[in-house]
Amino acid sequence: MDEKEQKEAEEKAAEEVEAAKAASGTDDAKDRDKPKEQDQEKSPSMIDGAILAAEALKKENDRKEDLLDREEKLQSQMILGGKGFAGQSPKKEMSEEDVKKDKAAEFFKDTALGDAIAQTK
Repeated sequence: MDEKEQKEAEEKAAEEVEAAKAASGTDDAKDRDKPKEQDQEKSPSMIDGAILAAEALKKENDRKEDLLDREEKLQSQMILGGKGFAGQSPKKEMSEEDVKKDKAAEFFKDTALGDAIAQTK
């Protein structure tokens, strides 16, 4: 067999291999569409992304819980220390007589009787 016959035999064998691939459905086009195992390892799947997002959310929720605990402690210290919200002291309860005086002062506002009631407070 000379070189020419050998090349023809190799070409014929290559054509037969390509025909066999086409018949079995394992041509290069289909292989290109399938992601390779190496590519799958490099890019995270949707499940991996969801797991990472869940872990980040859990971490942020724990941080928020710690901050809320600190805020509750500060508010309780402010209230026990006699300070209410916005730095104001809590309102004292008014007696029934003081409530009546306030209502009368409001009713008789801008009159001599209203001025007299305001002076008695």
